[in-house]
Amino acid sequence: RSYPRGRDFAHVLGYVAKASSDDLARLTENVSPEEAALLSRLFKHPDMRTGRSGIERAAESWLRGQPGFRRLETNAAGRVIRELESDDLAPTPGRDIGLTVDAELQRAAIERFGDESGAAVVLDIETGAILAFVSTPAFDPNDFVNGISYADYNALRDNDRSPLYHKAYDGTYPPGSTFKMVVATAALEAGIDPNERVYCNRYYRFGNRTWHCWKPGGHGAVDMHWAIKGSCDVYFYDIARRVGVEHIADVSRRFGFGQVWDLGMTGGRGGTVPDDAWKRKALGEPWYEGETLNYGIGQGYLSTTPLQLALMSARIAAKGRLIEPFIIGEGPRPDKPIPDAAPLDPDHMQRMMDGMYGVTSEAGGTAWRSGDLGLGGPRLAGKTGTAQVRRISEAERRSGVLKGDEIDRRLRDHALFVAYAPADDPKYAISVVVEHGEGGSSTAAPVARDILATAIRRDSRAPARWQQTASTGASGRSGGGNP
Repeated sequence: RSYPRGRDFAHVLGYVAKASSDDLARLTENVSPEEAALLSRLFKHPDMRTGRSGIERAAESWLRGQPGFRRLETNAAGRVIRELESDDLAPTPGRDIGLTVDAELQRAAIERFGDESGAAVVLDIETGAILAFVSTPAFDPNDFVNGISYADYNALRDNDRSPLYHKAYDGTYPPGSTFKMVVATAALEAGIDPNERVYCNRYYRFGNRTWHCWKPGGHGAVDMHWAIKGSCDVYFYDIARRVGVEHIADVSRRFGFGQVWDLGMTGGRGGTVPDDAWKRKALGEPWYEGETLNYGIGQGYLSTTPLQLALMSARIAAKGRLIEPFIIGEGPRPDKPIPDAAPLDPDHMQRMMDGMYGVTSEAGGTAWRSGDLGLGGPRLAGKTGTAQVRRISEAERRSGVLKGDEIDRRLRDHALFVAYAPADDPKYAISVVVEHGEGGSSTAAPVARDILATAIRRDSRAPARWQQTASTGASGRSGGGNP
């Protein structure tokens, strides 16, 4: 097959290649001896290919159809005289698959990332359909169809930006402060008053350790709404410790974390939702209360995927409705029921929505410059996140935390942003991860804003004046703070 959009859908579609001995063993497993013999003959044909990754591999039999034969009449010299029509020998064409992805939105999202590496997922909040499923940089699947050279493959494999890796589906990242809505929801369920104030003087002491807030001067006295929009770490250290690891883990799963979502393609990871049982099994140690503080700001053992982060944002915007993501609109969609989960309280979700709106549209919000979609009306609501990939020592804090060109790229923080839009009538949810992009507000939020603006402009349901607006807002880095 050919891939006219090349890199745009490399990780989603995957690619085909000549069948190896391992492929033949897989393809002929659990079939009758007659069918195994037929498939072995079929895949020895020099022009035959089989799916190696993505939807190409997962839906191989659906796309391939059934082989057939031609019945020919020949003379004694073997020369073909005529072809004898025979319906019982006719091949069965493969069936089509229709995806939910908007090809132009996918292209726009990839272009918006520029030279950055990372992932973006856009969901339709009403249906759960995946409208963009971006992992960048990518590879050209056409290079694999007739066999890629060792040199070219090794260049892809050794690239430090991992073009072969499907970051949106297989990548796992600490969610950082984007996780704070989960912790806040757990606090509301535990009976913590959202109007109760916690005083942030830039650090939190527990036992003989100190946990720092991202804001050097602290936030002062903050309630839940202010803590979300200002991303106050001290507030979330405090309520996470009071709520406890088990309840945070339970609420996390109800938002879709820890779940491998079967999309009908290869890959997919569930990340890690840690609790005492997980730690005893994985590390042979009990859970320590101090570890819950890191959990409260989306760090520590917790890991999530960009797909899960977009789903969290969609469930908040849908007032707790248990949305299930899917990418195959027509074809062999996996028949996987949504895992049993207690519903999320709509009133609690409204508080999360108010907090996310504060992030982008109220004074003190960590992404207040990214709320305007540049369409002459609609705004987005979102949450910034910056996930550490290295431990910062006390000595470095005293002398000044190193950033940017002062440290190697692979040691810089990941930048994250989750959002939905329009804020007053949610249609789309998004997550963006910019690997080693450092600031959620300065790097990831503008990317998400421009992708959501494109999604709305392409929506036939949107007012005509929004669709005609050419601007996608200011590009580049903007925003205040670095939570």
